[in-house]
Amino acid sequence: VTTYMMRAAQNEGIGTCWVMHFDPAAMHKSFNIPGQVEPIALLVMGYPSDSAKPLDLHSQFRPMNEVVFYDEFES
Repeated sequence: VTTYMMRAAQNEGIGTCWVMHFDPAAMHKSFNIPGQVEPIALLVMGYPSDSAKPLDLHSQFRPMNEVVFYDEFES
């Protein structure tokens, strides 16, 4: 759902950033979210500057063996 929201915003010229690391308790308190609702993502939105562009690191990737490993164990 969040991805579709991001795409819809982009179609309207609105920039977005999907934030998944936050304090859910702080969100409940700050936005008066009911207890039975669990916030799982924040979608920050705004109009980007005409000169806005991704950081150079956005398109740089680390070798797969630096980020993925398999822990072998006996069953």
